[in-house]
Amino acid sequence: MDIGLLGVVVASMLAGLPFTLQYAKEQVPPQYWTHERFIRTNYVITAGWAVAFLVMVIAEAAMLVFPAVPKSVGTIAIAAALLGAVWFTKNRSQAARAAA
Repeated sequence: MDIGLLGVVVASMLAGLPFTLQYAKEQVPPQYWTHERFIRTNYVITAGWAVAFLVMVIAEAAMLVFPAVPKSVGTIAIAAALLGAVWFTKNRSQAARAAA
């Protein structure tokens, strides 16, 4: 499943419409939607989510390939990736607002 999410995220960036754009538009006034900083910030945040999904895919694959490794190790890696992506999104969004 996470490999599908990773694919969607990467495809959205390649298509020029980073997947975070639709969520950002819910919180940012329309007059900023075409600004370079707004678009760049969404690429950066989307890339952060891509990294998180990649970590999750690797952790899930490792749990399948190396069954002797405790499942908790993979679970912690997945949780850390998600929490890291949420923290990065919040932090980067706040930094972009402050700079605007």
